[in-house]
Amino acid sequence: MFTISTLITVSVLAVDIRIDQVLPENSIAVMSINDVSQFVQHFEEMGATEAICEVGKIFLAAKGTEVSEKCPLSEACNELKVSLGDDVNISIPSGHAGMGLYPVVDFEVGSVGIGALLMCEVGDSKVGELVQKAFENHAESLKVELETVDISGRDVWMVQNELDTLEEILPFPIDLSSLSQVYLANTDGYLLIGTEPDAFDSLFTLIDGEEIEDSLASNDEYRELVQRCGEGGDIFAVVLLTNLADAFLQMDTSGMGMMFLPT
Repeated sequence: MFTISTLITVSVLAVDIRIDQVLPENSIAVMSINDVSQFVQHFEEMGATEAICEVGKIFLAAKGTEVSEKCPLSEACNELKVSLGDDVNISIPSGHAGMGLYPVVDFEVGSVGIGALLMCEVGDSKVGELVQKAFENHAESLKVELETVDISGRDVWMVQNELDTLEEILPFPIDLSSLSQVYLANTDGYLLIGTEPDAFDSLFTLIDGEEIEDSLASNDEYRELVQRCGEGGDIFAVVLLTNLADAFLQMDTSGMGMMFLPT
């Protein structure tokens, strides 16, 4: 059983920022969670965590890794927790979390790629430190060096990502170079993981009290979807098909993608 501590850290931040305020107006997909701790609790009550553990075991077995009866996710989390020290209490944050996909334009080569951002309001929770440790271990396993870059006056980690295998299995020749770098920051009460620095800069701009123009929150189609679906549930997710089609056609270098889009 993938057990998760029910201890909750209540964070009170001066700025309440949601994922749709950070993502650009032409974003392709977005998922928003109002309260992470409540979502995790309901997720466990559904028995979904057990299913995830079983999938993890199947994945490890397929790679030839010896699998025990314990949940591999729980074991990995416990190992990371021990590495931080016995006195560290890892609690599930009770703030907002969200993730999104959006097109990224490389003006130097004239190509369009995909950007990704995951953000979580962690407050004083040690979850951010736990993820940082996992990120550090990931870099060591790939034998790549962690770099520190400055974005809006904050230190952000960056690591190079290998995407050759993923590009080989895609049915269309799509440029994934925009995903070749992964950034991580644990600052200002937020945990951020993304593939390009502009999204980080947008969040930091909002934290610093400045406005962001042309965010997803200002997209009329998105606002209409939010109004129709409401935001009272644990999770809200939407795919903007118009933005998806536009981005897909720009990314598809073969021109074959148009054949698979609805008319």
